[in-house]
Amino acid sequence: MWSDIGPNNTAQPLSVLAEDIQQFVRQHLAAYEAPREVEFVEELPLTTTGKVMRRVLREQERRSQ
Repeated sequence: MWSDIGPNNTAQPLSVLAEDIQQFVRQHLAAYEAPREVEFVEELPLTTTGKVMRRVLREQERRSQ
């Protein structure tokens, strides 16, 4: 699952923000829908129509492991 939440305008470190996101998701979604981890990136790769290029994100994840 990917989402664009905009710039980090809070004084919180990203690890705290990630925990807050996971806690919120656990409260509002079923357990199987909650992400296992939250990762922040500068920019999501988009197609010309504005859709997230999930294949590119998966490839980047595989390369980083």
